[in-house]
Amino acid sequence: MTVVPPTGPFNAPLVLVGRDPGWQEVAKGEPFVGEAGRILDAALADAHVDRAAVCVTNVVGRRPGHDEWANHTPDDIADGAARLLGLLSRAPRQCIVGLGGQAFYACATGRAPPQSERELARLLVKEFGGNITELRGYIWDGPFGPVLAAVHPAFVLRTWLPWRACLTWDLQKAARWAAGFQRQERVARYSESMAQAAAIVAELRTAPILAVDSEEPPDACVAFAATPENGVALQWPAHAEAIAELLAAPMSKVLQNAQYDLTKFKRYGLTVNGEIHDLMLLWHATEPLIAGRSSGGAKRSEKSLRFLASVFTDEPWYKDYAFQSGEEKYILCAKDARVTLEVWQRLLLRH
Repeated sequence: MTVVPPTGPFNAPLVLVGRDPGWQEVAKGEPFVGEAGRILDAALADAHVDRAAVCVTNVVGRRPGHDEWANHTPDDIADGAARLLGLLSRAPRQCIVGLGGQAFYACATGRAPPQSERELARLLVKEFGGNITELRGYIWDGPFGPVLAAVHPAFVLRTWLPWRACLTWDLQKAARWAAGFQRQERVARYSESMAQAAAIVAELRTAPILAVDSEEPPDACVAFAATPENGVALQWPAHAEAIAELLAAPMSKVLQNAQYDLTKFKRYGLTVNGEIHDLMLLWHATEPLIAGRSSGGAKRSEKSLRFLASVFTDEPWYKDYAFQSGEEKYILCAKDARVTLEVWQRLLLRH
């Protein structure tokens, strides 16, 4: 059976990995030359990436029966994964893009993906925290270099919004990493004492703008960020006075869903002063087709902070709600605050 080989420089710093070839790829002997390939080429062009400078390959180089992954034999998958991992190990990689669940799993773990789609879905949730549409846009440390999760171009053909735009955004991120981008160190912390809470208030009360996020009981907290690099959570109700002082301070506030949060704060007797900015409303105004819903009510896109962070920041995956302690919940809230501010700033630059 024909094996479709990789194309492009084998030592390229940017590698794109798909699942397996279709009939057009087998006929031409190159990956991604059919309909999915045309989507990929368009997204690469939009991201200003020269395909000739990129190594493009698949997890398995053979076409499965009826183009169904489950129709590969275990030997085909094992052989294909071995070839892929051997290729990836030949040179340092600045970014490896896993197009689809099988490719992302193989590149991020260094292991062959399972033959069963259901087992793959289970492993993605267990080992990474979500399915491929939830993980896309985030970068993990893989055995051969940073691995960016992305949807497969064939999926874009079936579901255009928002995944066609996401594919371009993800390839733009991949290009930045391939050019040598280094993620900045960031801080997420929480108050452990009254003295720390007072120090946080002194640090933040003169900031020109604060992003605000909160988590519900148990382990309730309110987090603030004056910059995208530093988020801090204050425990509620232990540090209620410090929280109340910052919310009542006159600087502008950015909230991810202001209408909901303001109602919640009012219920707890907290007053929020300053000009209020709603991140969700700005996202709707910026990308109405992607952020909105169709007339029939079908969801076009996710507009969660997880989704927005994947598009507008280089924050590592952090939206894991399997908390082992209250401290982990405080840290997540602090990260949410800083991500809210960064997404807000990035969206303003698009206007």
